[in-house]
Amino acid sequence: MEASQWSHVSTRENPADCASRGVSLMHNTLWFYGPQFLKDTTITSKILMDAHTNLEQSVETHFATVPDGTDFF
Repeated sequence: MEASQWSHVSTRENPADCASRGVSLMHNTLWFYGPQFLKDTTITSKILMDAHTNLEQSVETHFATVPDGTDFF
């Protein structure tokens, strides 16, 4: 499947996000029936106007030292 066939599902329409939010699934219609757009006869995709953004790239290094108070010799 090509990347052009994929689209974003918002968190409010994504049943997988219900479990990660800790909501009760017992009476959750999104969990049991899925999002409404899957039931629509015409599926429209939301086009992202700026899909290719130029993000700043950087590299950071972090370190920590722990004093060794043990003298084995």
